[in-house]
Amino acid sequence: LYINGKKSVAYWFIQVLVNSSNEIVGYGCGRLISRVDGPEFGPVYCDSDEAFLVLFCALASCFFKLFEKPDDMKIVLAVPTTKSRKVQEILRDNAEIVYKGQRIPQFTKEVPDHDINRIYCISGLQMFI
Repeated sequence: LYINGKKSVAYWFIQVLVNSSNEIVGYGCGRLISRVDGPEFGPVYCDSDEAFLVLFCALASCFFKLFEKPDDMKIVLAVPTTKSRKVQEILRDNAEIVYKGQRIPQFTKEVPDHDINRIYCISGLQMFI
């Protein structure tokens, strides 16, 4: 990856969670925003709260080696408002939660068909730039 003619490193990690029957029960993506701000996770989809916790920890561990003090690493999550309390409850023993505000969804026509019970984190277009 080159930015302004200089070589740059982009850190992206994708994790897929499978059960004992080799069926996908969750998947998610994380990318490094900066070494100060830490990574942002999203989108993250899972079949259960337990799967989300496993996937969150797996994604977080991918970024540990990039930080001198992994315990101080900040992770940005864009959680659907209908799921925010549930995600806080799931992560309460594994992360300190700091609320930073809301992202307002913007659609050109209508909300795409989805199962909100499986959506734990969303992402914006900035995830693909």
